[in-house]
Amino acid sequence: MKKVLITGSEGYIGKHLIRMLGNKYDIYKLDLVDPNNPIDIRTNFYLDTEFDTVIHLAALVNVSRSTSYPEEYFDTNVNGTRHVLKNINYKNFVFASTGSAVGMISPYAISKRMAELIVEDHCKKSNKDYTMFRFYNVTGVDGFPPTNPDGLMSSLMRAQDDGIFYVYGGDYNTPDGSAIRDYTHVNEICSALTKAIDN
Repeated sequence: MKKVLITGSEGYIGKHLIRMLGNKYDIYKLDLVDPNNPIDIRTNFYLDTEFDTVIHLAALVNVSRSTSYPEEYFDTNVNGTRHVLKNINYKNFVFASTGSAVGMISPYAISKRMAELIVEDHCKKSNKDYTMFRFYNVTGVDGFPPTNPDGLMSSLMRAQDDGIFYVYGGDYNTPDGSAIRDYTHVNEICSALTKAIDN
């Protein structure tokens, strides 16, 4: 049975992914808020188990907070990713990035793009298989609530109670001037991550 380590295992995607994987793999979890074994990826930790695949989901993701505390985002998303790459033994590395890495208009986006470059460089130099995903507008819940209070899904859930949902921007080239976005259900993302374990 393949050994799979999931960083950010206590997060929104991580919890959905672990349930989807079920008993198909030998699952190991790594998260700062794991009640049984908290590990901070910003520190120079080391794991001596060899994993078939590491799925690296651990990151700070609150875009607006990143503009106020950019150093926290670079420390976690860049240095933390570097520590995961170097301090864990693995054959295959799967990295969860963001669609905002394309335009890089926030410290969050810049930190994720820098992490992408580090993953690519490290895995090529060490001859490791790797897959990078850029996730866009993750929505949906299937038993686990979102963990980012400023994220899209949290806003949608609050709108059910208070009837307020903010749509920003009114000058896009669309029929009503508002933005058009594509959304991806969290289980679709988990399904893609599952395929990356074996391919």
